[in-house]
Amino acid sequence: MELEEIVVALNRNLEKEYASVFLYIQFSGDSRISKDPELPRIISALAEDEMGHAEKLADTIAEIGGAVHMTPRAVRQEEDAQGEHAMYHESRR
Repeated sequence: MELEEIVVALNRNLEKEYASVFLYIQFSGDSRISKDPELPRIISALAEDEMGHAEKLADTIAEIGGAVHMTPRAVRQEEDAQGEHAMYHESRR
């Protein structure tokens, strides 16, 4: 695999990490799932964890001489946010 292909693959993963952060932030404020007062805190912690993954990927891309892309994958803003989350995690497999 060429360096350019590696950078492209790492940037694709980085896009997914950013999208995951956005989804967790969206879920943490979703009144339908925040009936439990601990849930928003837990989901926010997950967002922070995903942001850590994104930072590591960005550092790796920069270390190998690649350009870091800062554009997340599209995240739908609609009523079925939980369905979007499930589809997103299914696509990461």
